[in-house]
Amino acid sequence: MNDYDELYQTLIDGNIQLSLTKLCRLVKENKDDIILNAFLNSISFIASNMDISLTLKWEDILNSIHWFIQNDVLEIDKILIISVKICILAKQINISKEIHIQSLRKIVITSLETKKLNSRIFDEILPHANSESYPVACQIISSFEKLFVSCINLSSNDKEMIAIANKFRLCYEYVIRKKVYIETTSVPDTDNIWFILEVSKILSKNNSIEILKDVVKYNWNHKLRKNRIGLVIASSFLVIVSHKLSLCSHWNEKENILFKKVMSMSSEMLSNTQVSNIKPVIKKPKQVVNHLEIFLSYTPHVINNSFTDYVVDKHIEKKTIRY
Repeated sequence: MNDYDELYQTLIDGNIQLSLTKLCRLVKENKDDIILNAFLNSISFIASNMDISLTLKWEDILNSIHWFIQNDVLEIDKILIISVKICILAKQINISKEIHIQSLRKIVITSLETKKLNSRIFDEILPHANSESYPVACQIISSFEKLFVSCINLSSNDKEMIAIANKFRLCYEYVIRKKVYIETTSVPDTDNIWFILEVSKILSKNNSIEILKDVVKYNWNHKLRKNRIGLVIASSFLVIVSHKLSLCSHWNEKENILFKKVMSMSSEMLSNTQVSNIKPVIKKPKQVVNHLEIFLSYTPHVINNSFTDYVVDKHIEKKTIRY
């Protein structure tokens, strides 16, 4: 496997030690683009398979990746913690097979039949009234809004709320995968994901969708659509959680202890990492392994008694490493 495939696989496998080892080498080799693409695609994969209770943890990772994109300085401890958080979340999802589009349609079609749009808050993102896509856009918005209102009006402890939230998410997935054409001037192109994100931004109570939109747009081209659909689908949960924080749990005490340990070890781990042309073969474990427990008891091997300051200046959009 190449560098990207190796890192991506260790992340979605939830293998903390291997992902940190791989990351340190890629940081030393100044391959921040590979790191970022692996991060983006792994959280998109997680978003496609997570339930709403993991949304706050996922949003925390999203914010960290947004920081990574926006900053010229690569802080090694923050990069390693992003990796650990992705690995933890990858172990907490239930991976399911993608629903066939026709089967998905049968699940959501009755929820997408609302045609009357009463709210004026969406006027700025709607196509012109004489556009062929105007009725479709109105139908999508009115259906989304009806489900959204039904959901947030229920108690967080109500099982029906979770069912509606999941239906809301499936409606997002159906519209995105169906590639419904919507003409609008407020987005980068005619791909409906931008329209969906604009709808989500209006429904959301905070700026999480704006951050998500920045991340989806990073180096955007249509070839990346398939890999980033999960990010856009996650906006459905972000919208609901912005109004119902109690639906989610955040990082627990054991996980926070692990983050502190990684932060304290990050400089040592980077200094002890050897740059090599030899690519290790990474195999999936044949049995269930608790990588969090292994890493909590793990101490890096010190190669020598001195540590070398390792700084890479920014050349051609590469990031400076700080630790």
